Amino acid sequence: MPTTHAHRPQQVAPSVPFMPLTFTVKVMHAEAMDAQEVPMWIAVSDALHLATEAPTFAELRERVWEILPDMLEANRMGLGVEDINLVFQYEDVATALA
Repeated sequence: MPTTHAHRPQQVAPSVPFMPLTFTVKVMHAEAMDAQEVPMWIAVSDALHLATEAPTFAELRERVWEILPDMLEANRMGLGVEDINLVFQYEDVATALA
């Protein structure tokens, strides 16, 4: 006689919305030291192993997002840009260097 098994419906875990990870990017503005230099905006994130600069804040933000995929891959973080939120936090250069 064949054995019958009662089939229980599989329990499905409730759908949990994915929450991107948030990383802080420290931003500083460095004034030109002489007439031959250009003032620069600098972005640094130790957690993302990221450091870059640009002449304006808008260009700096764009540059960070531009290099982010390469930084994530190079550091084998297993994340894509869609997995990340960035918070740009301004720091006074004098405070940052202290």
